[in-house]
Amino acid sequence: MGEFTGSLGPARSAGMSDVFVLKIAGATGEMRLLRTFGGKGADLANAVALLPPDNVIVGGTFGAYVDASVSEVNFGRGGVRASDGADGFLVALSAEGETRWTSVVGEQGDDEVVALATREGAAAGIIAGVATVAAVSLTGANFHTLPWLPAQVQDLNIGIVALAVNFIVLIVVSLAMRLAAAPAHAAAE
Repeated sequence: MGEFTGSLGPARSAGMSDVFVLKIAGATGEMRLLRTFGGKGADLANAVALLPPDNVIVGGTFGAYVDASVSEVNFGRGGVRASDGADGFLVALSAEGETRWTSVVGEQGDDEVVALATREGAAAGIIAGVATVAAVSLTGANFHTLPWLPAQVQDLNIGIVALAVNFIVLIVVSLAMRLAAAPAHAAAE
């Protein structure tokens, strides 16, 4: 997943830059599938989430640096235009590269999708955040009991700490899910 200008294999960019999603054979690196999306503007892929079995959701931005009237991109379900400035997009693809659904995110100004998380990662992150708040509340612990920490850290609100724990666990679980799915993807190739 990424963006390209000019050409990528048999595909040619339709504008400043286009989005690509590439499926390769794990053992050989051979290109198995190439999907591209783009219009006259700058279209960028920023985020990807793998969903079993072999489905993928890609998020990013489209229609940057051009007037909304010429920002149309077809993600596989008909053309969509940015509303004003660049807009964010989500596109779900099947293992065969078919578009399952598309969603546009945007209003006035520039909008983009910068990160995606799987349900497993989000649930684990929320549980870890709630557990952090519960542990601190039940034990009465706070950062003031750790004098070796800098004053800025000692003044942090537990909500911010719980949010940080949530985010870290979300990333770890999402990566673990991706790595666990990788051997199955490689074996299928």
